[in-house]
Amino acid sequence: MKWFCNPLGLKSLQYDLGMSIGMELRLKPMIEHFLKTALQSLDLTGAHFYLWKTGEAGRFYDPACLGGYASHFLSLPETIEYRPHQSAKINLTINQIESKSGMVVVHENNLFSHIFLLDGVGVIVLESKNHPFEQKLCVALGPIMKRLRTSCLASLQHEQSLVEINARKEAESTIKHLAYHDTLTDLPNRRLILEKLEDAIESAKKGNYFGAMLFLDLDHFKTINDSLGHLVGDALLKAIAIRLTSSLREEDTVARLGGDEFVVLLPQVATDKEGAADYARLVIEKINHSLATPYNIKGNVLHSSASTGIVIFPEGDSTSLDVLKYADTAMYQAKAAGRGTADFFSSSMRIAANKRLQVEKELRLALDTDQLSLHFQPQYNIDRNIIGAEALVRWYHPERGFIMPGDFISIAEETGLILAMDEWVLFNACEQIVEWKDKGLLPSGFRLAINLSSRQFMMKNFVQNIKQIIDATGVDANFLELELTERLLISNIEETSDKIKELQGMGIQFSIDDFGTGYSALSYLKRLPVDRLKIDQSFVRDITTDPSDAAIVDTIIVIALHLGIDVIAEGVETEDQYNILLNKGCTSYQGYYFGYPMISKSFEKLLFKTKEDPLPIMHSDRPLGTVYYH
Repeated sequence: MKWFCNPLGLKSLQYDLGMSIGMELRLKPMIEHFLKTALQSLDLTGAHFYLWKTGEAGRFYDPACLGGYASHFLSLPETIEYRPHQSAKINLTINQIESKSGMVVVHENNLFSHIFLLDGVGVIVLESKNHPFEQKLCVALGPIMKRLRTSCLASLQHEQSLVEINARKEAESTIKHLAYHDTLTDLPNRRLILEKLEDAIESAKKGNYFGAMLFLDLDHFKTINDSLGHLVGDALLKAIAIRLTSSLREEDTVARLGGDEFVVLLPQVATDKEGAADYARLVIEKINHSLATPYNIKGNVLHSSASTGIVIFPEGDSTSLDVLKYADTAMYQAKAAGRGTADFFSSSMRIAANKRLQVEKELRLALDTDQLSLHFQPQYNIDRNIIGAEALVRWYHPERGFIMPGDFISIAEETGLILAMDEWVLFNACEQIVEWKDKGLLPSGFRLAINLSSRQFMMKNFVQNIKQIIDATGVDANFLELELTERLLISNIEETSDKIKELQGMGIQFSIDDFGTGYSALSYLKRLPVDRLKIDQSFVRDITTDPSDAAIVDTIIVIALHLGIDVIAEGVETEDQYNILLNKGCTSYQGYYFGYPMISKSFEKLLFKTKEDPLPIMHSDRPLGTVYYH
């Protein structure tokens, strides 16, 4: 008779097995300790633990319903051969276990397998030779198995908590990384480079040395992106990022600001400005040499160069944002001097940069305080009847008076303010159309042309934004004409065409502004559903003296007429220009010869006058349709 078959022995056995479970939270050490104790105390041939692969903790496991199984987890002694077919037998036996007893005995080849169900956790299998466990031993093991189950559940829950904590930490780390890095190249982004630059400026001030900031803008990248597609463009950007990084010291930082713009931070390069400038030149030379090596991107051999702006810092009391803007300004100066060149930020540039910063600040205020207004320049047909107008934004500064569009439109585009400005123009233009229509002033076929920026058109919700403004103002979409640049139109031509067609279905027409000055081929016109071409005023200006301009205008008109597209010439300022355009077949006109841009009240008077006298007479002393301010 075994030593544990008497009451005292059973109590001692329960104590030993219970102590083997202990307070261990890790599942494998706990099970391993328990199985070792069971092997020694019960003189077993083998001991096994199977863990549920599926199922909910606390519920009786039903393989038929849950489709899971008991998977082998651990066997002792370590020398015992694990038999894979045993798992299948264990799973077939589970349903035989009565919920009250919690165990079943399987006899095979003189081996007795005592299978204990740990509900919602797994199965313990204790193997003995020749004889099964006596009933009182099985009863004594019941409380131990319940305690083991409880400890296993605690261990599994602990491990699950650790998994969830680690997953949360990993997610937080990923989110933080994404917040500070560019998703395409994995380089630091604008946010991170500004923080690093701020630290570098402070360190330079304390250490009495100088660093350099380089602002690189890739030359002709947009042409590659537009012609070969975004996949090729993205692959090229990744390759450039690698080359830039490999050209620098370990302590230097390359960042991508977006698009085709990169910046390079060179901290602590010299103890004097001249030395820092010399080092920056060497780095730029190394970068340019690296970028000049041809790229093989998806079967395309591509070439790259960059225009670079350089700032040596610390620069007075300038912040990191100031230094970045200075480098940006120097880059534009370099690009103006020729592609692939570099230029240092200078005091004259600082004045210009500060002016731009001031204009940006005041423009933001102007958008919020109704300093902007719309002027309207009339458009006439061949019979000298008004057929429409172009809405032009004007800025009246309370202290500086009228600010010309050329002084703020480019800044609005660079800063992103152009999006808010576009929406303001479109909304107010639509409201103006509604007002004129309610007064019965709009002639048949009248359309108000509104310029839209490329950035606005490329927004994913562009069409929805237009629809919302139309709904909000109640304007009849048939009075609207949206002007787009030809460079925009050839960028992702399929998507562009889809957007145009959707809005044309509502009655809106589209025209190509400044046609002939961009990058498109006339063949694109066959694929784009535009309604009108605007011949750029640069061709109209010299049409009377320059045969080349006259030939270009002639070609545009002929091809447009063959394609069934209307043509309007802008910038018509003299009668000679008008007569030449008329003889070439141009059907619509806009310019100072016909009328200056005017405030809404003046244009309203012109509409009223045209309604009374539909065929205005040309005057020699002032342009047709001119209404002076009152």
